[in-house]
Amino acid sequence: MAKSGLRAAGYGTPDGPAFSPALLDAFHQADVWIHGAFALEQGAIFTSTILAAVTVAVIERRFLQAAAWCGVAALLSSLGLMHSYLWTPADTALSLTPAWPWAQAYALMGLVFFAARWVTVADDAAADGHR
Repeated sequence: MAKSGLRAAGYGTPDGPAFSPALLDAFHQADVWIHGAFALEQGAIFTSTILAAVTVAVIERRFLQAAAWCGVAALLSSLGLMHSYLWTPADTALSLTPAWPWAQAYALMGLVFFAARWVTVADDAAADGHR
């Protein structure tokens, strides 16, 4: 929607200003952190599939599986297949360069999920000692 609004305002058109990093500052001044949206757009199918799989694994208390999915996300981000973008005059596009902050965040979440099996309880009744 942000890109559609920018195009409606003339950005990315032959007679208008090009998409550029200057847009990030303009959005930040309006308290809109658009960099994350541009990054999430790149590899959106991978991202949605992996985040859905992580969510299901956590709900089912399969923490090792959630950690493994985070490892996959870290790998894809480090290969530039997710979250890495470059500016073109009319858009942002996948750049196939490592998205290190995202890869590090996924790796950290993988470690959290790996540790979760030792720091969580099976259910509320077990936590309260009612078993």
